[in-house]
Amino acid sequence: MFESIFLKKQEIDEWLLYFSRRKSCRKAKVKTFYHKEIYLHMNAFLSLGRWVFALPFAIFGLFHFMNADAMADYVVPTYMPAKAIFVYLSGAGLIAATVSMLIGKYDKLATTLLAVFLLLLVVLVHLPGAMSGGEGAQASMSMLLKDLALAGASMMYALNYAKDKSIVG
Repeated sequence: MFESIFLKKQEIDEWLLYFSRRKSCRKAKVKTFYHKEIYLHMNAFLSLGRWVFALPFAIFGLFHFMNADAMADYVVPTYMPAKAIFVYLSGAGLIAATVSMLIGKYDKLATTLLAVFLLLLVVLVHLPGAMSGGEGAQASMSMLLKDLALAGASMMYALNYAKDKSIVG
């Protein structure tokens, strides 16, 4: 879907080759060099996205271990048993997903499971709070939208960027 918006490297190279062969374009070599430099810098900048996407999940995972009791009382719904265990498991899962994304091993599986986890959070935790009304409804809706967006980004990562596709084809 997004591939049609951005030019691929082959299209950029063809475009640069066309302009470098034109006789009327006296500065073609300078423009070619300039456009290739922009392309290289843009790719270097965009490659940071892997780190920018993964590191907040590690911090969220650490928060799960640092404030497990408070998080178990505040976030985990009352109908779920053993609240602290769910907090510790989700914290470990967030840290494991981060490590997997950063080292590139089982990253497709990790981001797929991360998306499932985030969608479960949306349905089981944030949606009831957002629908209840009252003071906390707006905060629950904000968290619902945040987790929904992160789940979508995790799915895009799994589909387009994951390196290790050995388990989830």
